Amino acid sequence: MSLSNNVRRALGDGAAETRPDASDPRFRGRTYAIPFEDVWQAALGIVREDLRGCTVRLTNDRDGIIIAQAVSRLPRRIDDFTISIVLDRDAQTRVDMRSVTRDGGRDLGANARRVAKFFELLDDRMADLPANRPPVDPASATAGMPGRATPPTAPSPRRTG
Repeated sequence: MSLSNNVRRALGDGAAETRPDASDPRFRGRTYAIPFEDVWQAALGIVREDLRGCTVRLTNDRDGIIIAQAVSRLPRRIDDFTISIVLDRDAQTRVDMRSVTRDGGRDLGANARRVAKFFELLDDRMADLPANRPPVDPASATAGMPGRATPPTAPSPRRTG
């Protein structure tokens, strides 16, 4: 990689977003096997309480959109970001984010850091939820359904006296 590419990357390109095919795993967005409302509340809390200099401008839980802005001090710059929280085709909660510098200039990597920090905090909050469980394996999802064989279960031990 040339020096000019390194300098350009250090200055940032004024935008950062999640994509399923991103080479950096921090920018692939997330899919959680957690109810929408739990993920929504956690994301909203992170923007309101944990991301420095951020203000929520609009929320729409029906469409799963959080629109906010971040104001940096030096150099003074306003970045706009949008978080999308939706149910995917498997009824899993999908979260993506895009953050851009309002004036279109360089951001010194601030947008990329904001996206990475948001997902770091969201991952931590989702891991702390008791409802967090890995996605269901479709092959084992039929166990316990009428007409399907179910694995035997051991009787629970009884306490006496």
